[in-house]
Amino acid sequence: MEWIKRGAGNSVSEIVSKNTNMPVSDLLNDTKTYTYPGIKEAASLFIAHIKRGSIIRVYADYDTDGVTSAGGMKELLKSLGVYNAKVLTPRRFTDGYGININRVKEFIDEGCNLLITVDNGIAGSEAIDKAKEAGMDVIILDHHLAPIDETTGQIVLPNADVLVDPHITGGDFDDLCGAGITLKFADEVMAQLGDMISPELKRRVHARICSFAAVGTIGDVVSLTADNRKIVKEGLSYMQFGTCSVGLKTLLNTFGTNDVTSQNIGFGISAGINAAGRLEDNGAAEMTALLSFDTLSPDLQSLCNHAKERNELRKKMTIDAVENAKSFYRSKGALDNFVVYFAEDLPLGIAGLIAQRLCEEFNRPAIALGSVPDNPNILKGSGRSIDGVHLKELLDAAKPSGTMLGYGGHAAAAGISIERAKLNDFIVAINSVAPVAKSKTEIYYDLELDATRDALMNFANESRQFEPYGAGNPELIIKLSNLKLGDKWGNTYKLMGSEHQHIKLCGDGFDITWFNHADDYKNMGQPKIVDVLGSVSLNEYKGFITPQVKPIAVKPAGFY
Repeated sequence: MEWIKRGAGNSVSEIVSKNTNMPVSDLLNDTKTYTYPGIKEAASLFIAHIKRGSIIRVYADYDTDGVTSAGGMKELLKSLGVYNAKVLTPRRFTDGYGININRVKEFIDEGCNLLITVDNGIAGSEAIDKAKEAGMDVIILDHHLAPIDETTGQIVLPNADVLVDPHITGGDFDDLCGAGITLKFADEVMAQLGDMISPELKRRVHARICSFAAVGTIGDVVSLTADNRKIVKEGLSYMQFGTCSVGLKTLLNTFGTNDVTSQNIGFGISAGINAAGRLEDNGAAEMTALLSFDTLSPDLQSLCNHAKERNELRKKMTIDAVENAKSFYRSKGALDNFVVYFAEDLPLGIAGLIAQRLCEEFNRPAIALGSVPDNPNILKGSGRSIDGVHLKELLDAAKPSGTMLGYGGHAAAAGISIERAKLNDFIVAINSVAPVAKSKTEIYYDLELDATRDALMNFANESRQFEPYGAGNPELIIKLSNLKLGDKWGNTYKLMGSEHQHIKLCGDGFDITWFNHADDYKNMGQPKIVDVLGSVSLNEYKGFITPQVKPIAVKPAGFY
């Protein structure tokens, strides 16, 4: 596999500026004020309702973005002393995604006057109509694309009193997530209330909701540019210095997130919040309650411990599914162009995660399926795809086979249901329309560095100035050539993990930790001089700071 330098950039600042399409001055200190149509009107309607003592219901989503949106709304309501309001998240398996008629009927029975949807609602026209018929005012704070009428080709918008969705209503930046919009809404509410709220309370509420918004923005994998970048940088700072909620601070501590970066949030507490909503029917509500704790307590620590345990279970299930798929195709002797993985006990909530891992492992589109608990004759699942392969169009092409009960989605992701008896027929049908898969032949890197501790330290320190990294601002990949392994004690590597599945390659003053690849290093002959591609971070332990390389590829030096 060929290693190729990406672009002509020769410095961190130059490459990040090109990746984000932002000048270096804005990357380091963006002073722009971003505005969004509808925010002022939404805040005004909300304030009118709280002043007359209306019954308010807020309905969110069960993923990280939805939970942090719900947490932000709870913080706002609590700070304003609004107690005749409830913030609710969907029950993952009972309710499914988005506002639905059954929940609206509950709100009608409870005398709800104002319904606010956060991180959903744009596709809930039927439920919103029901709410309006009952006399409710409706505010929608969403960021998803509106559905399109298949007959007319026109977008279908719900009949809300106020709609804020930057993809539709516009604004200075169109890629806010639900938690980001919640932050903008809360800030505008506090601004309109003026002297009714003390400056100290405004600062505290903003810090807490901004912390939630940062987690939601990272977790929803929206572009970390422009306003999202501002939100995440500010929110990470609040979390690092402990000015977030006690619940969030305790969750960070439980997950061992001492260095609060976008990568640590994404692979740590964000994944844990998502796991709750995916694996348990009421997991999202539990995580929303956790984030809202104001004081330390055994109950809070118990919730945090449960979140971490659940996330470890999610990781194990995902790893096991990938290993099972690899074993199946090894026994089959050939890899399909479209990977279809079925496991009887596969939790439907993590089907999408498994499909994504299968895509990454095999470099081809994939679907992960499990049986429906109350109807084992039906299989449901989620699909993910790779660049250049439109998943929804593949499913459209396979539709004439009659093997699917239903499906929906877009280029990169889809949901599907099929009859168990037609599983093999579906595999044949989808592979008959899937393009011939190509193996990856190239890996790209951004900069080549000297394989020394000083070079890695300098790079890591400069890179930190341009955090956060993530979607829209990818973490830079460096190349180290002719790296002679060996620490001051003469160790060239150390095995790690309960099954020695991980390996730490020892450099002079730095480490290269290669997770789940101990066997690969052994199979390449345990070379003592290697070339490495990977990202760089700084690891602090007992006052000592050590550069740490996380590889994406390792090979014997000079092997091409």
